Amino acid sequence: MQRLTHLIINDLGFAFHPMTGHSYKLNQTAQFILQLCQTAHEVNDIADQLATRFQVSFAEAYIDVVEFREKLLALQLLEPEPPYGTDCSLR
Repeated sequence: MQRLTHLIINDLGFAFHPMTGHSYKLNQTAQFILQLCQTAHEVNDIADQLATRFQVSFAEAYIDVVEFREKLLALQLLEPEPPYGTDCSLR
């Protein structure tokens, strides 16, 4: 996944974007995905860990990750796809 742009995430399930002032309440799935993004995981890796953690199929987890990625893109919380890879590490 792409890099997150300036998003501050806490352990209570809240995310804050200091440049826009927007805050977001995260469900457990979103919080888990964003935590993995902090250490630059690929979409497949995130889906695999999500499937294990929440005891769902890889296919279901993969769809969840891709849909969540699309929401982050729509909210402009992800940078455009870099030509060198698909990680989602924080700046």
